[in-house]
Amino acid sequence: MLTKLKHGALGKAIELSLLFLVGGVLILNQWHMVAIHNLLPAAAAGGGTAGASAQPSKNSTAGADMLPHGVPARYGAELKVSFDDAAGAMPILENFDRGAGAITLTGQLEQRYIAIASQTACEFCCGAKTLVFPDGKPACACAHSAAMRGLARYLLLKYPEMPDSEILTEVNRWKAAFFPGPTVQKASRSATNQTPGASGSLPSQVGGC
Repeated sequence: MLTKLKHGALGKAIELSLLFLVGGVLILNQWHMVAIHNLLPAAAAGGGTAGASAQPSKNSTAGADMLPHGVPARYGAELKVSFDDAAGAMPILENFDRGAGAITLTGQLEQRYIAIASQTACEFCCGAKTLVFPDGKPACACAHSAAMRGLARYLLLKYPEMPDSEILTEVNRWKAAFFPGPTVQKASRSATNQTPGASGSLPSQVGGC
């Protein structure tokens, strides 16, 4: 009789233990399901709205940073050129490269010109890698490239004290004014390390080639 009671008590204890164990597993599983259910909407919302709004913001910031405006401080007034009228400025700057007012550089100024013009190009227009070949001859015949070369020639002749890096910066500012859309896209790609998004209403180029 005593043995039967012991076996009965042991059986009930085992049954209770199993019930508690199964109940605990069910409760834990239900908690996980609720947690996952709560996280999914937040993740979807974050991925849908933040991702959509981030790209225009970056493009907008890049455009504000990269696109110049107004009259260049050093030479703008004397040449009557403005970044806000890049098409109108193009023939003025181009004239210093291959027009009636073409500037010929010699000696050290010519070497500086080749060094500067070898570090940039109007690649958005014709795919050229530099403005000039190693011998200083034009690497591209488009008007944008001629205007950029013309500016470099003018600044070297009129302001030889300007560092090459500063002249290169000015040349690239005009490249940005000539090609606003691709400039903003390239800046966006560099900032995000991703394929660039649309540049909005910015034109791919200003003026003809």
